[in-house]
Amino acid sequence: MDNEPKACEVQASKRRGGVNRLFGWGKNSYQQQVDSLGEKCADYGSLQKSAKKKRAEVEKLSTKLNNLKAERDEWLNGIRAALEEIERKGEAIQQVARLIEEHEKKHGKSLLQNQSLLQSPWPVPTAQ
Repeated sequence: MDNEPKACEVQASKRRGGVNRLFGWGKNSYQQQVDSLGEKCADYGSLQKSAKKKRAEVEKLSTKLNNLKAERDEWLNGIRAALEEIERKGEAIQQVARLIEEHEKKHGKSLLQNQSLLQSPWPVPTAQ
């Protein structure tokens, strides 16, 4: 796509000019084939230019897609970390609930009723 076909490079100088083609000067079978090839090469040039633009556009979109994939992966990793944290805290809560239940069975009274155990030795800051 970047390089012009060899046939176009070789035959480009052999093509007749517009005036010669218009009036038919130097017209023969070989020259008509060279002129036809020249027209095809001219058409190829515009097609090649269009293809280069499209390739640049595809590369730009590909880069954008890769950036979005990386961003998505970061979000997914963050979500996974949050889920692990939630599960870890859930397990800790279950363990505390199990310990409270064991304490109640062992001592016959609820830890929640014993206010002295629930009160923190440090003062809790209040919103002002």
